[in-house]
Amino acid sequence: MSLESAAAVFGRLQHRLGGRIDPEGLLALDAVELASVGFSRQKARYVVDLAEALVDGSVDLDGLVDMDDATAERTLTGLRGVGPWTARCYLLFCVGRSDIWPTGDRALIVAAGRLVAGTLDAAAADDLARRWSPSRSVAARILWHDYLASAGRAAPSAPAPSAPAGDGERPSGRRDGGDWSERRVTSSP
Repeated sequence: MSLESAAAVFGRLQHRLGGRIDPEGLLALDAVELASVGFSRQKARYVVDLAEALVDGSVDLDGLVDMDDATAERTLTGLRGVGPWTARCYLLFCVGRSDIWPTGDRALIVAAGRLVAGTLDAAAADDLARRWSPSRSVAARILWHDYLASAGRAAPSAPAPSAPAGDGERPSGRRDGGDWSERRVTSSP
């Protein structure tokens, strides 16, 4: 899914839910409503499964902060529809991990290849990224911006906050002080 498509789906979903996306709101939508905002039948099932897991407590996104990277990734990939790329992007963007590299990301592979004036495959990009540890997340962000800039595109801006963060305490799990409902839908081009 392109960044533009993901942003459009996110915007329609946010509008449909009255500005705030939360698990209870998602569970209130039926399959037709999810399809109307842009979810395929399969993606709708994944979103509903995730919302149910959040509501019943079988997954605790806030608890990811206290886990090491490998455990947090295993926790996320244990959810139906969440693969390694999605888990790593979530850890990078939403949890704020500093040493995450989304293996297989086409934009990162292309931009890393430009960096070394060559053509890379996923394994070669991973090998190159190992050199950037413990700051691979920074490298990934720079390379994504390079990829977009080379295509004459800008990175989408984050959606406006949909609700105040709360009582002034840092919400669990968000290192940037934001509310979990502010999560961006991320996808590489």
